[in-house]
Order: sequence, then structure tokens, then C-alpha cells
Amino acid sequence: MKRHFLLLFVVSSLFTFYSLLFPGEPEITSKQIEFRKKEEKIIFKDNVKIRQKENILLTDWAVKDEKNKIVEMKGNIQCFYVVDETSTIKLNTEFGKWNIEKNQMELWGSPFAVYRSSSGPEVKIQSDKVFYEGDFDVLKFYGNVILTYGNNVIKGNYAEYYYKDKKAIFNKDGDIFPVIDYSDVHKGNFTAEKITALLPEKRLVFEKNVYCRIYRGE
Repeated sequence: MKRHFLLLFVVSSLFTFYSLLFPGEPEITSKQIEFRKKEEKIIFKDNVKIRQKENILLTDWAVKDEKNKIVEMKGNIQCFYVVDETSTIKLNTEFGKWNIEKNQMELWGSPFAVYRSSSGPEVKIQSDKVFYEGDFDVLKFYGNVILTYGNNVIKGNYAEYYYKDKKAIFNKDGDIFPVIDYSDVHKGNFTAEKITALLPEKRLVFEKNVYCRIYRGE
């Protein structure tokens, strides 16, 4: 038993050292690690933590393909991203795939994201799938997208959320137009081929084939 724990400690230390030598590589730790040399894969089980810079991902299971530089994850995925000193994003889902070399991540299984900032209300977004790449400046949401901000709800099939700029852009996807239920001094229902929500300014921009119905709120 002592030998088993010593082996896990050594393996964890080696991965930490490796991530320091190669900054693009994530640091991955877990309670159980299995090496498959012929397949060039490493399997992580139980309390898996993936860290890259200040961003952290927790999951039940992950497998790293050393040859193709791909990490696949499943089970109770929780992602924590630091936007700035006062803003964070937490995203929960069930399945994910991370291309390390391209720095791209795809998450699916009813992902639910919450953006929190000291400067305004929470932004909540749910969809069928989320994709992002690079420095994660843009989150792309696909399928049954619902964004909630205060009393306002925007629905569509494709949206991009620029969290550093605090704006969301919904675009028409095929025959599906984005729709917003707006609630403030007045209430309204709006559709357009493109809806841009400038969240801190509480401003909405509608472009092309715009239709709206406005009535006085309670």
C-alpha cells in the first residue's frame, strides 16, 4: 500500500515538472492514473483536476492522448475561468474534448455557464454545446441557446458571448431567428436576424428583418 501511494506521488510530481517545462501542456492530477504505453494514452480517474494558468477544470474521468495532444473528459465537469480581478465564469456540463496544440475546447451535455462580476447582474447561458479557442475571449454556443440577464431572456440556436467586452451576439441559424423577451419600464418581444446585447449599458441592437411588439410593463 505504501508503495502504491509513493508511485502516485512520484507520478503527480513528474506531471507537475513536465507542465513547468512545457507551459502549453496542462497540469493534470487525480487519485488514480493508468498508463497505456502502446496506445500512448494516460487515463485519469477520480477527482481529476486539469489546470492551465489560472483556469481550472474538474471532472470524474479524463484520458490524454499523448500522440495527438487531445484530452477527453466526462462526468460532472466543472470549469472555472478567471476573466479579471472581479469577474469569473463557471461552466458545468458532462462531456468535453480539449485539443491542446490548437488550444480549442468543445463541451456538450447541456452545458450551463454563469458569468459573475462585481459590476453587474449575473449572466446565465445554457445550450446544447459550447466551443472556444485561443485565450477564451469568445464562447460560442450551439443549439437551444438561452441567455438570461436580469429580467431579460434571449433565445436562439447560435450565439457568441464576448465576456471581456460583456456583450452577447445572437445570429440567425438556418430558418431559426433569435428572439428576446425584454422587461424593464416597458415589455416587448423582438426578433431579428442579429441581436446584440450590450449588457452593462442595458442596450440592445437589432439588425435586419426586425420585428417587435412593445407594451407597457407592470
